[in-house]
Amino acid sequence: MPIGKNSAGARFVSLDLAGHGRSSHRPKGCTYHMTEFVRDVMAAADKLQWQRFAIAGHSMSAAIASVCASVFPERVTHLVLVDGFGPWSMEASQVAEQLRRAITTAPVLAAKQARPYASRDEAVARLLQNNPTLAPHSAQALVARGTDINDDGSAVFLHDIRLNCPSMSRYTEEQVNEFLKAYVLDRRHSHTAAWNSRRLRARTE
Repeated sequence: MPIGKNSAGARFVSLDLAGHGRSSHRPKGCTYHMTEFVRDVMAAADKLQWQRFAIAGHSMSAAIASVCASVFPERVTHLVLVDGFGPWSMEASQVAEQLRRAITTAPVLAAKQARPYASRDEAVARLLQNNPTLAPHSAQALVARGTDINDDGSAVFLHDIRLNCPSMSRYTEEQVNEFLKAYVLDRRHSHTAAWNSRRLRARTE
């Protein structure tokens, strides 16, 4: 898949996070949480023997990348974030209800099986229906990568249904801002601080 015209000489590694694409699902009884994905990304970097590297992420992956950079600012040289700047937050008063929703939803999702589609074309159509801003060629690439074909020709998405479960907990906005400041305002990244500080303030306005 093309990355960009000026990417010659750069090495790109695209991760299928746990429960996504062709990566394994977490074992029965386990959950998918932001901190676990951060651990997985850093473990992949260690496996690749990358001491310093850049991270690009979209949506949830942008949130994960932000936390990786905040916790390990000496290793993350640059961030490219699309549709995301830091992890999702919630009011402290909402954490009990969030935990309740997660606990009650988990067994319901664990009992479900992935829905088969008659073909990959039907899976593409459904993906476009649910994501109207997605380009058709992007939907086709996602389906080709993220589905398997059954013996009867039907297509089934490979991601873990449990990814739809609410997180057991979320950070408060104060915690998120502290994460962001740890990277954005670090002296090693002072060339990015002015722009990112404006974004940081925007989260609290």
